[in-house]
Amino acid sequence: MAERTSGGLSASLRANYERSVLYDLRVVEDFLSRRNRDTLVILMGDHQPPLLPNQRDTFDVPLHVIARDPALLQEFLERGFSRGLVPPANLPAQVKHEGLFSLIVRALARADGSATVPEYYANGVRVGS
Repeated sequence: MAERTSGGLSASLRANYERSVLYDLRVVEDFLSRRNRDTLVILMGDHQPPLLPNQRDTFDVPLHVIARDPALLQEFLERGFSRGLVPPANLPAQVKHEGLFSLIVRALARADGSATVPEYYANGVRVGS
């Protein structure tokens, strides 16, 4: 007897995927429970699994920014990030991978009250010649 499938994955593969995601969430929860107020945590996901219907074939990945200090989140909110774990439907990518470093540096400098906040480089910077 063949296994039932959903989104191209068999029931056993879906169950294994679910166990894997739940394990990851427990690890993240344990890690976050030990952090102090000044911690900025960036969780970068993977491309969406094939079991989710109607997903666009893109290189977009979910990016979650977690901090207890609202000042650490301000830069991300101003760049179009939304609060909560589930972004609004059809929300375009808010930052390119190559721009992430400068975004994080800006957020840290602003939250620290730095007089000089570095520029945001949406397309990253070229290194070398």
